[in-house]
Parts: sequence; C-alpha cells; structure tokens
Amino acid sequence: MNIIRSQKGNTFIIAIMVLVISMVIGLTFISLSLNGTTRNVHREKMNQATVMAEDGISHITLQINKELEDVIQDVIVEAENKAQKLNFMKEKEFKESFIKEFDKILEKYSCDGGTHLSYDNNGKKYDVCYDKENPDNKIIEGTYRIAHFKSIGTADNVTETLISGVKLGAVYSNYPKVLNYAVSTNNGGNLLLNGGITINGDVKADGNIIISEQAYLPRLQINRRWIDSTYPSISGETVFPSESKNAKLFVNPSDGRLFAIKSEALNNWKGCNNKIFDRVDYEDVYEHPFNEMTESNCLYDIKSVKNVTSYLFNKDHPDILETGKVEPFDVESMVNIGKKLLAKEVIKNDGFYSLYTRGDKGKTLNKKGAAIVNESYYATEPKWFKLGIQTIALDFDQHQIHGAEGQNYFRVTAPLGNNNFVDNSKYTLDGNFHFYGSNVIITGLHSRNTFKGNYYFSNKMPNLSFDSEDEEFSEEETNGIARASIRIEDGKHTFDGNFYLDSGKVSKKAININRGVP
Repeated sequence: MNIIRSQKGNTFIIAIMVLVISMVIGLTFISLSLNGTTRNVHREKMNQATVMAEDGISHITLQINKELEDVIQDVIVEAENKAQKLNFMKEKEFKESFIKEFDKILEKYSCDGGTHLSYDNNGKKYDVCYDKENPDNKIIEGTYRIAHFKSIGTADNVTETLISGVKLGAVYSNYPKVLNYAVSTNNGGNLLLNGGITINGDVKADGNIIISEQAYLPRLQINRRWIDSTYPSISGETVFPSESKNAKLFVNPSDGRLFAIKSEALNNWKGCNNKIFDRVDYEDVYEHPFNEMTESNCLYDIKSVKNVTSYLFNKDHPDILETGKVEPFDVESMVNIGKKLLAKEVIKNDGFYSLYTRGDKGKTLNKKGAAIVNESYYATEPKWFKLGIQTIALDFDQHQIHGAEGQNYFRVTAPLGNNNFVDNSKYTLDGNFHFYGSNVIITGLHSRNTFKGNYYFSNKMPNLSFDSEDEEFSEEETNGIARASIRIEDGKHTFDGNFYLDSGKVSKKAININRGVP
C-alpha cells in the first residue's frame, strides 16, 4: 500500500522560521544603527565641546597679548621720560618692569580667585582661566614665558577640559625699529648705491634708488673719476621671519623709482648734455631733483623701483617687499640726548683737572708743545692735555691711554691740531675724552688703533689762561677747526665707543676717510 506524505506543512514552517530570522536580523541592524547614531551625536558634541575649549584658550591669549602691548607702551614711555633726563633705563630694569606688569596681568585671570573669561550661546560655552599652580609655568628668554591655561568647553551638556601651554611675551630691543635694517632711508630719502658696494642685511628705501655699475674715485687730478666695477650687492640673512632667510629689500613703489645710471654717459669725456667734465663729475650724477624728474635723460634710465633686483650683482637676490613709508625716527632728538649724555660722562668737574704742559713731570714735548706719548699712559686722576697728544710709537707694540675707573676722563686742547697717530702705532684709547677745538688725525699705513669709551668733540676752544711763555690762541682757533673732527688717511682702525662730533663754525665735516679702512 502506498503512503502519500504531504510537504505543505513543512513549507509553511520554513517560511515562518525565515521570517522570524529576518525580523531578528533587521531589529539587530536597526539597534546597531540607533546606537551608532547616538555615539556619533555624542562624539560630535565632544568635538564641539573641545572646539569651545580651544576658543577659550584663543580668547584669553588674545586678551593677554592686547594688555601686554599696552604694558610695553607704558614701559617705553617711562624709559623715554627717563632718557630725556639722561637717566637711562638699563636693559635689566626694563625687563624687570615688564615682567612685574606681566605677573599682574596673569594674576588677574588666575583660576583661584581671579576673573574667568566666559562665553555662552545656546548651550555652547566655555570658561577659561590662568592655571597659576601648573608646575610647567616658567619664564624663558628674559621677556618670554610659558603660561598654562585651563579651559572648559561645553556643547549641549557635554564638557571637555583642555589645559594648554602658550608662549607669551615680547622681543626686547633698546633701539628704534628702524634700526632693524642694515640700511634704511626715511622721509622720502634716496638710496644711492655705487658700483662695488655690498650691503649685508635688510634694506629699506623710503624714496628713490639710484644705482650704478661704476665706482667713483674722488681724485684731484684731471683724469677718469668713474671706473668700471660691478653692480651693488644686497645679501646676508634677514632679521625678519622668512622661509627663504634671504635678506629683504623693502621698496616704496608709490613714492620711489629706480634711476639706473648709464655707463656710457659716465665714460663720455664731455659728460652729459655736453657739459665739460672729466668723465662726468660726482655732483652731475647725484645732485638732481630726483623726486621732480618725469622722464629719462642722458644720465639715467627711470624704471619701477621693483626692478632693482635685475641690477644687483649677487645671484641670490633679496626678497622684494612693498611697504609704505618708514616709520618716523627723530634723529635730532636722539643726537641731542646723546650729546647731553656724553657731556655728562665726559665733562665732569671743570676745576678738577691737572694741567699737562711744557716740562710737566719731565714728559717729552715736540716743538709745537704737544705731549709725545710713545708708551702706555695710565692716568691716576683726571688729566688735561693742554697742547694735545702725539703718539710716535714706531714699533708694533700695543699701547694704551686710559685712566682709573671712575676717573678716566681727559681734556684735550690742541690749537695746532697735534693729535696724530702716526706710522705703525697700535694704540687703545679707553676712557672719556673731551676734545676742545682739536681734531684726531690718524695716519700711517700700518696703524691699528682702537677707540673705546666716550668722545666729545666740541670744536670750540675754551677761554684759557696761559703762562707768558705760552702762545696765545687766535680768534679763528677759538671758533673751531677747519678740518674734520676725525681724519683717517691710512691704516685699519676700530671704533667701539660713543662719539659726538660737532663740526663747529669752521669745519663742515665730522669724519673724513681718505684711504683708511675703519
């Protein structure tokens, strides 16, 4: 007998099982998806909270930097006020004053008892303060410090705490910013670059740039004064932040142009415009009203000042940057302060000098009455060289003219200009010198002299009383000297002191370098 088995019940059961399994799998995926969405939302809130905490750090950093700028200006004003009274603020004093004010600012935002900076907008907020007790807070590099701040950021009730160390402070410099440049002109000043000149460092030109491939020789003979050379070079490293680290040339295209001197004009015996010069005179090239010139002429090609790099000699050209006018720099005020300071340092008590005259302590004097020094001279008290100093060391020994600490100042009066440093002399002058109507003449091919201390050239003779055997000063001699305060004719010398050079009523030059290499 055949038994017939039906499959319909099994199919139904299998279908139910597949449906159940599918529902379970679907519910699992839905659950995982919902959990992932929840985690993503939470993660997004955490990210937003972190961003809010970072915004808090940025807020307090900007706030403190702004207050530091005000503090710096206050300290600078204080330093300038002292400078006007010749009571100059020392670097240490400046830094201590700045750090003291810096501490006050940070203390104001201390987490413990200070003012917190906060922000709140629709559940997104931050609260930030100075983490005063953080052991990693420290002062570095004098006027810089690492300060740590604690910032709590919140986004829809999710919070993140961020503790971040920030470098804050300022670069200390006791000189005007304009002196950051190796060469800088201001108030529309022209920059003149003859052939062969090399400048190492950043250069800023506030007006025109006049450039030449020729070098000028101030010869008295009628011959060629301009000689073939190379274009000038601007090189070295910049003091400003830069990826290239090349020197920077700041030009002012709105108020400055480039004047390229034509070599063919300089080599023309008749000069420019058929004027009779010996290969074009110096004044013929540089005494034009450059700011008023509207077109090129026989001496110059006039171009955009930004084209200057195409005329420079060095291959690694400086980075050209456009800038406005150079910040004002009160040179006259600085000079007057320097003059007063040197006068204070150099000119002490007028009646406290012992006269150094003929026969004084057996010192040798030349026929003109100047003291001849051929060895080191040490003054135990302030000295007055009434008839000048003449060094005549013909050996290669190194000599010094100096005085005891606190008493190292000298008055030098030489109506006949007998302040000579002659052949092969190697002297170091280290003290406070006041030159009355007297110039320093440095001669000798092998001279190697070093000038330290303070030097004040008044170039006007005092009213002195002389013994009957001494010669009288003429009226011209009491009004000043006809030659430069410092005249260098040969040798190689080091000037490492402070100088005030007054040209006086007669002399028109302060420093005259003929062949020397200072």
